[in-house]
Amino acid sequence: MAKTRIKQPAIEAAQDKAEVTAFIRQIGDLQREVKRLETEAGDKKAVIEEEYAAKAAPMCAEIMSLTERVAAYCEAHKDELTENGKTKTVDFTTGLIKWRIRPPSVKVTGVAAVLAWLSEKSAFAEF
Repeated sequence: MAKTRIKQPAIEAAQDKAEVTAFIRQIGDLQREVKRLETEAGDKKAVIEEEYAAKAAPMCAEIMSLTERVAAYCEAHKDELTENGKTKTVDFTTGLIKWRIRPPSVKVTGVAAVLAWLSEKSAFAEF
């Protein structure tokens, strides 16, 4: 089955330098207008975000307070909740509490400097 080809509409080219100059000026004018509209939209968006951030601030503060209270309870009753360390997750009816301990890590930056320091120290000379 042959593919049907969709024809592109013909583009009307500029006829002379004066018309090209006028088109370029019109493009610049339109780009500046678009930028002005984007700036205006950004200003309105900032006002709206500020308004709703002010409304949400007391709720965020209450969330932090409740989170701290839940964390304090869970730490005080950790053995009971985790069945003496058998589980790391406690499933309450309304959500989960998870205890995760990431393994400690060491990252070496400046390998050459570290190797030079190790070679200076007699205790680490074999490294």
